[in-house]
Amino acid sequence: MIFKNRFLSILGSVVLSMLFASCGDDIQKYRIIYSAEEPIGQISKQIKDILDQEDEFSTELIIGHGSIANVDSLLKGSADLAIIENHTPVDGEIKSILSLYPQILHILYQSEEEITDFKQLVENKSIFIGPEGSGTHRFMNDLFVFFEVDISKVQIVDDPFDCEIYCAFGDLIKEDNLLGLEDFRLYSFGDVERQGRGSIAEAICLKFPQLKPFIIPKYTYRQLTPEPVLTIAVDAVLVARKDLPEESIYELTKILFHNHQEFTEISPLSYLDLTENFDFNKLNFPLHEGARKYIEKDNPGFFERYAELIGVVFSLLFAGVSGIISFTKWRKQVKKDRIDVFYKRIIDIKNGISKLKSPSEVRGKILELRLEQDKAFELLIDEKLTADVSFRIYMELHKEILNSLLLRNKFLNKEEVTKGVA
Repeated sequence: MIFKNRFLSILGSVVLSMLFASCGDDIQKYRIIYSAEEPIGQISKQIKDILDQEDEFSTELIIGHGSIANVDSLLKGSADLAIIENHTPVDGEIKSILSLYPQILHILYQSEEEITDFKQLVENKSIFIGPEGSGTHRFMNDLFVFFEVDISKVQIVDDPFDCEIYCAFGDLIKEDNLLGLEDFRLYSFGDVERQGRGSIAEAICLKFPQLKPFIIPKYTYRQLTPEPVLTIAVDAVLVARKDLPEESIYELTKILFHNHQEFTEISPLSYLDLTENFDFNKLNFPLHEGARKYIEKDNPGFFERYAELIGVVFSLLFAGVSGIISFTKWRKQVKKDRIDVFYKRIIDIKNGISKLKSPSEVRGKILELRLEQDKAFELLIDEKLTADVSFRIYMELHKEILNSLLLRNKFLNKEEVTKGVA
């Protein structure tokens, strides 16, 4: 009996050890390589934090040296995941997982007058276009060719703080980083009103289809944007090696989509791309089969299920398409004009904060600011405004101004107490 119990105990230990060993083998270890630029660095760390909370994933962060070098690391097998620009040169061994957010091209230049000609902007100037191998560096060289710039007349420098022109793809410029840019202007690729009607930005994107025109709304960057700016954007995409398991990438994609709000706290621009409805046909790298299975949920597509009905509806609506498009454009323009008015009002409040002399004046401005927000929400509910990037930037600006008013109120209250004691 003792021998039998001992045998069963040993057998149970062996079985349990085999089970635990098997579970350990199921953990997928991913090495995430990223560039130090923000918000890519923050997003990479957030991806690590999200995946490390799951039992089936273990991650390691590796600092890379630009999109080209990071892709090489994937191809060599020294990394598994990376965040790169959607216009990075294609290789069949790399697959996309999801689009994270649009990176906006900012071209800052020093000039007393507005420059509208690109060749005039860059020739005989010192210009910073990012480190070699970065997305900005590659694209700016493409632009030099596109605009037939004499490259011998362009002085490319390595120091971003010692240049006449600064170029970079990135997130929205933070408020703190606007300090010191008072002498700069933001270059626009033509008149915003031309967008959708043959603008130069559209011509660039026709040449480079992975890119897209992007309008930075009026007042977004205070003095840098007295008027809307037409520029270029490229999506930052999470990519992986082709040979990573489909099941693992399926789970990874599901987890990241289910935690998408974690990324919107890093950059409001992730509201635009990080959805399950993103157009993966525009990705420069083919979608990984694991990500595709999650996005499509292995169900027949909409057009497959309703092909006949769509044909009938399309026939009925075809005659009215032109009128609907015209009406939609008109409504969009009206909404854009309305949000510009709200920008102007709260910017006026912000510029007057330092002139407020008493807590009662501050409270009055706080009330005025909140009333402006209420009006904006009423228009949003009535569908007279759109909850697009312009509105989200407006809300961020509103929150910043409210915090400034509260700090001013605290300072003035303290000053009154001090005077009372004296």
